[in-house]
This record gives sequence, structure tokens and C-alpha cells, in this order.
Amino acid sequence: MFKREINTKPSGEFFATLGKYIYGYKNPESEDWDYIGKGVGDRAYSHVEDKELDWENCYLIARNLERYDEKADGAQFSMEAFLIHFFKPKLNSVSGRYQEETYIMSRFSGLFEQHQNDQRKMYVELHTFIAENPIIEQYNGFACSRGKTFEVESNAIDQLYCVIKCDASGAQDIISVKFKANKSKKVVIDQIKEMCKDLSQNGQGSGSDPWVSYVVDDLDAAVELWKDFVRA
Repeated sequence: MFKREINTKPSGEFFATLGKYIYGYKNPESEDWDYIGKGVGDRAYSHVEDKELDWENCYLIARNLERYDEKADGAQFSMEAFLIHFFKPKLNSVSGRYQEETYIMSRFSGLFEQHQNDQRKMYVELHTFIAENPIIEQYNGFACSRGKTFEVESNAIDQLYCVIKCDASGAQDIISVKFKANKSKKVVIDQIKEMCKDLSQNGQGSGSDPWVSYVVDDLDAAVELWKDFVRA
């Protein structure tokens, strides 16, 4: 399992999704707000950089406030929505307009990482992974991508299969390698368990569906296990 590298500064594309926003810098020691400001584009990042502060402590408080500009009483709508979101008064049966998607109080860094994750095209990553690893392409029996995951399964080798899976749905990619067979090959699965006992096991099956799965550091480590499996 590894953490994807991301740029320190969020992209212009990311900032464009925020529209008019409110940001704040929180003191990591006292948990007090040292600064609250408004901005568009990379204003928040530039301000933090100019003050030589830690970007990890900069929060997005509200975003896309321009959606209130279309109404004559937009300032009232905005304030009402914020106060309902903050205080959650029990007699308010209707939420403030755009409340949930506007007032989010989240670190910029985490939001940008999620933005990057949302832009990933797993079918492209799958194609690239296979193309860059001839040993995967040679023994590929089945490959697919769904949402934020992709899988490559080997063709049958003596009724055994090896499956590499990349799960990018969280903050960190989880790379796993699964070995599976039918019940006649349970003894082989047991042998694989013994050979891989130093790896981090994250699942197994028995009975008519014997299998075992391991989390590995990265795709390179997964390819090495695949090579061992196909004896390349």
C-alpha cells in the first residue's frame, strides 16, 4: 500500500471548481483561527506562502458563493444557510439553500487529493500497466476496470490463477495479489501461503473456492509475484 505523490500546490483546475470561497488558517498548536479570508483562484495558497505558513493547516470553509449572487437577497440566503449549517437549530425544517455543498470546513490538501483521485481514469491506467509490463500482457487472461479499481487475471496455469488488483478508492492505493484455484488444488494454495508467509495477508477462501490474497507495496512488487507464479 502506498501513498500517491501529489503536487504541493493544487492545480488551477482544482481552484476553478471552488469559485468564490472563504478560507481560514488554523493554528496547529492552539486550534485557534489565526486568519479568515475570502478569495478566488489560488489566493489562499499565495497568502499562506507569503506568510510562510504551513499549507496543511489551511482550510476551505465555504465554496462557490457566487451561486448566491443571482438573488437580490443573496447575502441573507448565504448567511442563513451558514448559520443553519453551523448551529443546526431544531425548529428549522428546511435546510439553508446550497448548505451542504457550500459550507464544508475541510483542509485544502485533502480536497485536492480527492480532486486528483476523481480525475483518474482507471481504464487508462490498466491499459498502461499491461502495455508497460510484457510479462503481464503475455499471460493476461482477463482484465477489467470498474470505478476506481482495475484487475488483471492470468490465464489458467495448471488450474491456478493469479490476480493483481489496484484499488484507488481511498486516500492511498491498495495493491493486492490474489492466488486462486479449485478445490483439487487446495494443497497448492497452502504451499503458496507458506511461501508468502512474510507478506501481509488480507483475505482467504476455502472449501470449493480456495484462494489467498496479499497486500503488497506497489505494482512493481505485484509484477514480481506474477513472474514467480508464471515462472518467468
